[in-house]
Amino acid sequence: MSKVIRVQVVMGSPTKNGNCVDMATKWLEGVRAEAAAHGYTVEEKPVINLMSKNIQPCKFCTACMKNPDVPACVVKDDMNSVLAEVLNSDLVLHAAPIWFWSMPGPMKCYLDRFTQLFNPDFSLKKRVTEMTKKHLTFATVANCGDPNHEEVCKGAIYAFQEFGQYHPEAWRYAGAVSAASGFKHDHERCAKTVELGKASVLKFLED
Repeated sequence: MSKVIRVQVVMGSPTKNGNCVDMATKWLEGVRAEAAAHGYTVEEKPVINLMSKNIQPCKFCTACMKNPDVPACVVKDDMNSVLAEVLNSDLVLHAAPIWFWSMPGPMKCYLDRFTQLFNPDFSLKKRVTEMTKKHLTFATVANCGDPNHEEVCKGAIYAFQEFGQYHPEAWRYAGAVSAASGFKHDHERCAKTVELGKASVLKFLED
């Protein structure tokens, strides 16, 4: 049986050929190289572009927390299908553009809607842990127009970092890379993003 790593990119930028897309491309380059080195093939699932989805804000009504086993949200939009794709993956990259010091609204709505995965004590629901029998591994890339990108991007990166490592029994977090505009001409940042892709595979493969 062939060994496959299922990879999902969740894109927060509406720009088709922008910096976030370039960063995701470099991350995937690292993923493919490291996967091949360990005898795995990579299944690159279609990119989820959040700007093209109808994802409403979480109302924090807590109705989803009344069922201890199954994720369920009373808001009926595209989030259910997006959530299913994310959970049915091995590696997930969140690619976040930074607008006014944070991720854009659709990406924050997406992140908030993961509330439905949790019980009132914020343990993961039983069905979620069953769906992610092998550790689901997250990574983040973030891009902004400010040369001081590490400072400007750190708030959004922190949100994805804490989310990705909140439940180590089911999820893992491989790390993050930030960059400024003109990413593809910044050889140092490009190399770091490739290395993040490799580190994502290694984190997934850890015992």
